[in-house]
Amino acid sequence: IQVDYDLYFSDPTRSSAMQVIPFFTGAKKSLTIAMWVQFTQRDEAGIFFTLYAVSSPHVPTNRRPMLQAHSNGVQVSLFHDLQDVYLPFREYATINDGQWHHVAVVWNGDNGGELTLITEGLIASKTEGYGSGRTLPSYAWAVLGKPRSEVGKGYTESGFQGHLTKIQIWDRALHVTNEIQKQVRDCRTEPVLYQGLALTWTGYDETIGGVERIAPSHCGQRVCPPGYGGSKCQQLETDKIPPKIDYCPGDLWVIAKNGSSIVTWDEPKFSDNVGIVRVQEKSGHRSGQTLLWGAYDISYVAYDQAGNSASCSFKVYVLYDFCPELPDPIGGTQQCKDWGSGGQFKVCEISCNPGLRFAQEVPKFYTCGAEGFWRPTTNPGLPLIYPACTSSSPAQRVFKIKMNFPTSVLCNEAGQEVLKQKVRHAVNSLNRDWNFCSNSFEGTRECRDLNINVQCDHRTRSARQAHDEDAGTYTISVDVLAEP
Repeated sequence: IQVDYDLYFSDPTRSSAMQVIPFFTGAKKSLTIAMWVQFTQRDEAGIFFTLYAVSSPHVPTNRRPMLQAHSNGVQVSLFHDLQDVYLPFREYATINDGQWHHVAVVWNGDNGGELTLITEGLIASKTEGYGSGRTLPSYAWAVLGKPRSEVGKGYTESGFQGHLTKIQIWDRALHVTNEIQKQVRDCRTEPVLYQGLALTWTGYDETIGGVERIAPSHCGQRVCPPGYGGSKCQQLETDKIPPKIDYCPGDLWVIAKNGSSIVTWDEPKFSDNVGIVRVQEKSGHRSGQTLLWGAYDISYVAYDQAGNSASCSFKVYVLYDFCPELPDPIGGTQQCKDWGSGGQFKVCEISCNPGLRFAQEVPKFYTCGAEGFWRPTTNPGLPLIYPACTSSSPAQRVFKIKMNFPTSVLCNEAGQEVLKQKVRHAVNSLNRDWNFCSNSFEGTRECRDLNINVQCDHRTRSARQAHDEDAGTYTISVDVLAEP
């Protein structure tokens, strides 16, 4: 049986693929559903998988939705007389970002009705006490893309635009670490788990609304920036990326008392992923040229070898007056001197009155040169305002915590976010007993401004872990503002 293919769903309002005949669930007390999914558009919503309970082994009659997978989570209704359960993907386990993702749902009726949603081999949502000891309906029918419900149930009846592959169902609860994580490592070469396999990746021959079969599968391939390819998007195939503007000067004002002036400016700076081959000014202007009173449009264009281009444009104004006087900073004073040819330029130094300090770092000097505006500034078109002086207060005490957390499971972004939430909960739990945070949410002892950083360090490995290609260490650092 050929399983190395994807199904592409092009129309969220129509595209749907269904099994020709239902399958036998085994009428067991456990169930696992796993698949790979890729949304074409980032942040798009829609349903990509629906499992129905049916009454016949030959045709899908009396359909009732048992499970429905949506871009935001999974809605579970295995038993019609029990309250539905919603398992969200949560913020750190999103699947509609344009990349391939592995999604699995495990129900273990033999273990207290444990219901688990797993993405990338890590638990995203979990609940207990659902259908403990019960037996699944005997026959089920799977629909991919737009649902085919007889009675609407779930988030919406809209499907999705994207790809699906390797959809498999087992009549047992797969082990997260020993079985599901092994499938996440490589989509194309993942081992087939035949024990308890009730539905393989085949039989979706009835399609509606434009479903394309793509072989071989491109599951696991990353969606790369234009012109790049490879497993890590580092292989340049065709240079489609234009040069980058690293620096583009702002508009320039120059005062010319006699009607003209030699005008100079900082040349724009460009960079490129391959290399810049040519930079030219479209109007023929150049820095150091004599310009008369008036306004000039300056535009530099940079080209790379493939002909991609980027431009930097600004204006030069040749005026009669410049360098306006600046008011003293609030709560402080300024000391200014003239400099340059004929003393036409200015340099100022600012300071605060006794007992006051600047609320931010200030430069040693403010200068006004040939451009006619004060530096440093981010927008020469706006008047410069000195930073204000304010009363000072003692520095806060900061506790810094750093630890290494060895793990033998996958170390990825989803795992980092899970561990970050656990660390936050632990710090807040301690604060409720000791009240050491200097900045807490009003009416609670939940610490504000916790700076928690979790990184994966695959280099820190013990001898025992050296045989496990996925073993690594979570490196955790925490900054806590504490009472002085």
